[in-house]
Amino acid sequence: GWGFSTTASGTIATDLIPAKRRGEGMGYFGLSGNIALAFGPTLGLALAGVISFKLLFLICALLGLAALVLSSRINY
Repeated sequence: GWGFSTTASGTIATDLIPAKRRGEGMGYFGLSGNIALAFGPTLGLALAGVISFKLLFLICALLGLAALVLSSRINY
């Protein structure tokens, strides 16, 4: 899933960014992924210290389901 999603999202971003600003747009696209990878584990560890793992996994499952529903509505 990770391989498919990263390849597909990068391809879609490349198609949607205007040719004159493609370098800048891909820079921001790459930066957004790096920021998510930097702050995501920190947020997860902070939440794990405050709430139970059962609730944490439930929240992750609900967010995954929400992402699946929202991404199924994308027309590209």
